[in-house]
Formats: sequence, structure tokens, C-alpha cells
Amino acid sequence: MGYGKVIEKVYSTESSGRIVYNGSTVYQYRTEHTDPTDASTYSVSLKYIFKAGAFTLANISLKNDYVFPYFPGRNLDWRHGQLLTKTVKNETDQVVYDEVNEYSNVVLNEIPAAKVFVNRADKDYFFLNYSFVMGWPKLISQKKNTYDRR
Repeated sequence: MGYGKVIEKVYSTESSGRIVYNGSTVYQYRTEHTDPTDASTYSVSLKYIFKAGAFTLANISLKNDYVFPYFPGRNLDWRHGQLLTKTVKNETDQVVYDEVNEYSNVVLNEIPAAKVFVNRADKDYFFLNYSFVMGWPKLISQKKNTYDRR
């Protein structure tokens, strides 16, 4: 889900041909913007496979995504696209119904992965452990309210 807010407007046409506004429904979703994927959450440990000469770990950035082979993007899309709120409004834009959903985004597992790269050809080879997060969203509560707007 790429949109954080979707507004569905309802119209009808009278027999005279006049278009009449009948209200709207506003949907709000969890998105990358409201629940960002944070690259800094990678758990990393750097190990030398081969080291020639004097070289310290301080000379290399552990979170350098631009060293081949590249890190795959940290994907938490399973947490995005959840309907957070639904609000129904009448023809005068008064709220007649709303719904608030709450989810538990449970991390099921972390899948271990590794990256091997060269810092200096034939001098430094590094092995970097990191993990992917797998999860499952679960709706844990849904509060619905109907309002009398006569």
C-alpha cells in the first residue's frame, strides 16, 4: 500500500441532471512513512576472512551499502498497508461512523544472511553477518462507533 490516506467521495445524479454530494469515506493506512524501514536495525558482526598487512576495522564503515555485493533492502512491507482508521461522513461532512484498528506486528523469526566483500584487492576480505526480519501482522482490536446525525 503506497497511499497513507484514501478519500472515497460518493455522488449521485438527480433526475434533473444535477450532481449531488452524498458524503465520503476516509481510509488511513500504515505506510513506509508512518512505520519506516530502518536500515540501522541490521544486526551486524564483521569478521576478517583474510588480512594482509596492518589494517584496522576503524578504516571501514560497517553499514556501507555501496560495497559489492550490495545489501538487499531491509523489507518490512508485511507491516505496511494495514487499515488504521475508516471514517464515514454524511453529505454535510459530519462523521456518522468510524472504525479504529490496532495491530500487533509480531516478529516471527530472523533469517541469518551473510555478505562477503573485498576492501583492498588481495589484501582484505571481510565476512559480514546480518539478518532479515520475518513477521506477521495480526488485528488485535477493532473499535467501531456509529453516530446519530439527524
